Amino acid sequence: MHADSYSRIPVHHIDIAETEYGTELLQRAEDSKAKRIKLPLGPGGIGQFDRELRPFVKSQNKKPETRQFPIGQKDDEILAALETNQVIILVGPTGSGKSTHVPHMLLRSKWSLRGAIVVTQPRIQATIQIPRYVARLNNSNYGPGTEIGYTHSKASEYDRRTRLLFMTDGKLLNDIVSGQISNYSIIMIDEAHERSVNIDLILGLLNEQLYLYPHLRVIIASATIDHDAFIKYFSGNQLREVPLILSDGRFYGYQEHYWDNDDWHEVTQSGIKMETDPGWWTKVNLGSLPDRESLPEAVADLVEYLWNKPDSKPRNPETNQIFEHILVFMPGTREIDRTVSAIKARNLPNILVLPLYARRPLDEQDRALDPKDPDDKNKRRVVVSTNVAETSLTVEGVGYVVDSGYIKESYWNPRTEITELVTLRHSRSGCRQRWGRAGRLAPGEVYMLYTHQQFNEAFPSYTSPEIARSSLEDVILTAKAAGVRDILNFAWMPLALADDQERFHLELKRALNALKDKGAIDSDNDLKSFGLELRGVAVDLDIGTIFAEGDRCALGIEVATLLPFLKLDHGLLGVLKGDAEYTEDEYVIRKQHRALAYGCRDDLDLYLKLWMVWESLPSDAADRQTWCDENGIDYKRMHEDIEEERKKLIGTVMDWRKSENRTILVEKMDELRALIAYCLPNNVYVANQGGDDAVDEIGFVNWDSWTEGGDTYREYEDDFEF
Repeated sequence: MHADSYSRIPVHHIDIAETEYGTELLQRAEDSKAKRIKLPLGPGGIGQFDRELRPFVKSQNKKPETRQFPIGQKDDEILAALETNQVIILVGPTGSGKSTHVPHMLLRSKWSLRGAIVVTQPRIQATIQIPRYVARLNNSNYGPGTEIGYTHSKASEYDRRTRLLFMTDGKLLNDIVSGQISNYSIIMIDEAHERSVNIDLILGLLNEQLYLYPHLRVIIASATIDHDAFIKYFSGNQLREVPLILSDGRFYGYQEHYWDNDDWHEVTQSGIKMETDPGWWTKVNLGSLPDRESLPEAVADLVEYLWNKPDSKPRNPETNQIFEHILVFMPGTREIDRTVSAIKARNLPNILVLPLYARRPLDEQDRALDPKDPDDKNKRRVVVSTNVAETSLTVEGVGYVVDSGYIKESYWNPRTEITELVTLRHSRSGCRQRWGRAGRLAPGEVYMLYTHQQFNEAFPSYTSPEIARSSLEDVILTAKAAGVRDILNFAWMPLALADDQERFHLELKRALNALKDKGAIDSDNDLKSFGLELRGVAVDLDIGTIFAEGDRCALGIEVATLLPFLKLDHGLLGVLKGDAEYTEDEYVIRKQHRALAYGCRDDLDLYLKLWMVWESLPSDAADRQTWCDENGIDYKRMHEDIEEERKKLIGTVMDWRKSENRTILVEKMDELRALIAYCLPNNVYVANQGGDDAVDEIGFVNWDSWTEGGDTYREYEDDFEF
């Protein structure tokens, strides 16, 4: 019997200390804390753990975090509300301590004795960064063997000792489907205002199933949430009381600098007064309000202005620590690359310019958020980010925020059945989230590349929920797996705009019909075994269909090799390195890419060619790193996102059909193309090069299409999803 098996059931046990050799065994166990424990553990020596344990030390932190948070004044009110209510709404401004102090306070309360406390985050990086900080608050370590852990799609750092678990919202969805939430005492949905597809589905399932778990408590937390709508939704026509807890503001403020406005607005709770900065916009973009195309150069002008600005280094009045770093928000990766290049071209001394977006390797994201290298720490950082840094994540030492006012959002087109990326004005609530990144640990300043009038008139109040602009096939499968019978009449979280509601209900009906056509659900809208099979593959539904059908057609190994490439956000661009600036080094890299693509009819050929070359190399990391550097390949992507994901998929093939781990069969390529064309008909193009009536071939996105006409493949990065 394993230790995990008896942790929640009463069993008879023997006290080792009372046995003949008990004292000696316990002493040997004490001496072996930092090693893999070979001795029997637990009452009666039930058995050893199946993984190496970390040392049981009080703390790996040199200095515990002793910071006070404004929301700490609400601790007693939060605990009292949890005693008598299943759902509470917690609203507090950015920097008040919702994501860090509240989980730590709950860990130290009696609720952690009733079951694990789970905190969801919408992004992987947040599930890693926040536990580190909470561990500092707790003066302890984190990970297996400790009270604090985290889990996401790429790592699980927790065990049965964990009492406070941070996870992505997708992980919580799986726990709801499996009933694992019965082991939890509190579920805290952080950043609920984002209204991602997962968050909306979690809210709907919890609202419907809470009566099954009378011991469970739910905290919905956000800085800019429409709390009245959430209270109305969870109160269930007054059948359930949902208290609202409002936290006071922040200890420090930030000064708002709108374009072409000498009046400034200070957001502060402490009464700190700061000098205004009249006419700053005259130093940016020659005084002309920048449009989308001129934003990168305008940001570079502003960064240079802030660099040379007298007294441009705000300090923490308590510690005298300088907060001089600059956080820039741009809509997408293409704009970020151009902005980084424009800032670097200014040759400002002692400055470190770093991009930050979700698909960058985690270690590079860590470098942007809180670098550990002493050389990096001694430089002034300029972090150019998408909205990934808008919530949860904290870029240490930020004194300035530069807001472009734009965001990229995905919109599902039900007619073409393709997701389109659209650049548009951000919402006012989202912009305020961005501004809140300044003024967290010291007074800060925010520079807007738009006017105050534009902000009030051209920016929507709230961001349209993702579920109203997404394909709902995956959502329906998950809801069905969780036990939802009537999808059409399910109590979804309300959508404020009539257009969103209409689009949502139309897509719901289309998705149901599409799932019936695929054989995932039957005519009564009940889940079939093939639907469960599709949901068991941790990929998008269309890609999962390829995998399931490929496995049935004896193409499991070929499909398992292809799918990790398709899962990357931008396909080939996820593994091929490139720079927005056409430098001499970039010219050499592109020649290498051309050489790799020689003889490939389409992207599919190139995917498999890259893998076969990678697989033929010695397994030594240094050799593979050298090959990647010479050919402009992203080593981390190939190793972490391609190789590791392929192993998982092949393991699934072996579980389902007992397939052998054979090599790729090149002669099966045409069969593979036919399979993909069958599963993804909307990704097929017709190449017509012989006249209006001639169809030369049917294939997939051709490598040449990314570079013809002098345009670089980087230029298309944010404009298409395949």
